[in-house]
Parts: sequence; C-alpha cells; structure tokens
Amino acid sequence: MEKDCIDNAVDFLNVWNSYGVHKPDGPLRCISQKLFGSFWQCSNTDQDTLYPGNAEKAWIFSKATLEQLLYLQYRDGLDPEKMAAAGFVLIGFGPPALDDAIEGWCLQVFTMPEDVKDQAAMGLIPVVPTAASWFYHLSTQNFSIDLEVQKEISLAYNSVGKNNVVDVFSKLTNCSVSDILTKNNPFTSKGTCFQHIQDMYTELSEYGEQGVDACVPIFMTNAKGLWNVGNAGDVRMMLNLCYDVNPYITLIGWGWNAYPNPVVARHRATRRTGRSILARNT
Repeated sequence: MEKDCIDNAVDFLNVWNSYGVHKPDGPLRCISQKLFGSFWQCSNTDQDTLYPGNAEKAWIFSKATLEQLLYLQYRDGLDPEKMAAAGFVLIGFGPPALDDAIEGWCLQVFTMPEDVKDQAAMGLIPVVPTAASWFYHLSTQNFSIDLEVQKEISLAYNSVGKNNVVDVFSKLTNCSVSDILTKNNPFTSKGTCFQHIQDMYTELSEYGEQGVDACVPIFMTNAKGLWNVGNAGDVRMMLNLCYDVNPYITLIGWGWNAYPNPVVARHRATRRTGRSILARNT
C-alpha cells in the first residue's frame, strides 16, 4: 500500500496550490482511495449539492483521475487555461465543449462518510455505472426495462473496445456522429436522430437529470405515445436525458473522450479517461 498519500481535501488543496508555483523534485504525491472529486458549478454560491439541486445522481471520480488532474496541475499549473482545458477533457467534456469559454466550474474534492452504514443511508456508496447497474437501479425503483432491450444495449457497449463510443450511440439512436461532435444541441437538428428520439428530447429535456423523481416516470408512462419504451435507442436516449449518460459514456465503467487523453504522450494517444463513478447528488 502506498504511504503518505493525500487523504483529505485540505492537503489536496495545499499540494495543488504548491504545484502551481514550483515543480518539486522527486515523485508526485499519490491520492488515497478515500478521496473523491467532481466538477462543480461553483458559480452558484447557494448550491449545496454537486449537481443542480433537482438532479438525482452526480458523476464523480476517484484516485486515478485525481492523480492525473494533480499531474496536469504540476505540468501546466503556470498556464491555467491550458491546465483547465486538459482537466475538462480528462473528466469527460467532449466536443464541442471546448470551442468556447467555460466559466463558473470548480474542482470539488471530498471524502465520503467513514461509516459504511452512513454511506448507505445517504445513498453515497459509489457505483460504477455500467449498463447493468443502470437497469438494476431502475428496477429497484419499480421501472423495469425489457430484458431484450437491456441485452441489446449491453452487448452494443461491451463490444466498444478501441472503437469510437459515439458510433455506438449513433447506431442506437440514428443521431449523427458529426452533429454530436460539432453541435451544442445535436438531438434536435433536422435530418439527424430518429423522429421519436427528437420528440422525446422535446418532451423530457425540461426534466433533465431528474431521474426517477420526474424524468423516468414520464418516459415510462409515454402518455402521448411519442416513443417506444421497448426500443433500445429510446431507452439509451432516456438515460442521456434523465441521468446525463451522454454519448461519450461507455456504459462499461471507464471514461472515453473524442479529444485525446491529455496525460498520455501523443505517440501513444488514447481516448480512454478515468474510471466513471456515480453517487447520489448530495
């Protein structure tokens, strides 16, 4: 086991700030398994949740990603814009997110309650968000997805390998890969996405990220008959709208980005990023 790893937010902040001033000799500090992080919309000073208050879940990350972010601060801390751009790529801001300025975001670093029972009671047991874990979560809330749909989505993502994960999303939804990579709102563009996907976006977007509290019930009820709850593409888009499971999410537990990983040397460029983790938004 590694010794002297950073295991609290105060020490992380102090080391972070020191790396932005000078380059220490010797190996960089390691991060404890106890420490987690998230990118937080800190422009909202009244916010006491990781994501906007009505979101059910929050995407977080742990040791490996925090160590890579700390390395980026060590490498690029004297150039904050370069460091920030690399950091956004690492935690999953895909194209075209970096085309314009990104403001009002901070790196939030925190620990979980030490008592496992407290973690469970608060819904803070970290979960690796695979396709199976999403379907299990929905079933525990009495929203059952057809088994054939579960199988189709799971198999589609299990075969991702080194392929472009956006291609998988596109095949399920008919949404244009080019639009996803270049447009801020690729799901309502004329000529892209199945019509029922576009209709779903129109109906559910105002309930974005609200999960089983609002978004999923509307999808499953399908009161206007605009989509098909037994269609794999529609279910995949529901996860996108209701939980921010965007087209860059692999559903196999690891991050992916159309931008190359900023930590890896160019001659070994990879699209993979850190491990994806999910917790209750609190």
